[in-house]
Amino acid sequence: MVNARKDEGSRSIAGADDAHWLADHRSELLAHQGKWVAISGGAIVGVGKDAAEALDLATQRGASVPLLYFVADPAVKSRIRIA
Repeated sequence: MVNARKDEGSRSIAGADDAHWLADHRSELLAHQGKWVAISGGAIVGVGKDAAEALDLATQRGASVPLLYFVADPAVKSRIRIA
């Protein structure tokens, strides 16, 4: 991963702020259940039926390396089982 320097001189992993935003704003994602979202700069910058569509929208809006996240729909049962 590429490190990004913060103004105060500390270092953080690129995208870490967006991951924290994701954890703190789960309620905002409810409107996008069953879709992919792209997060950059502490905001949702793209939404799509697949990751490529969300990434394309984010890129059009100037995001260079957005965090991509699938918002699961709790009404849809997953076929993946983790034991």
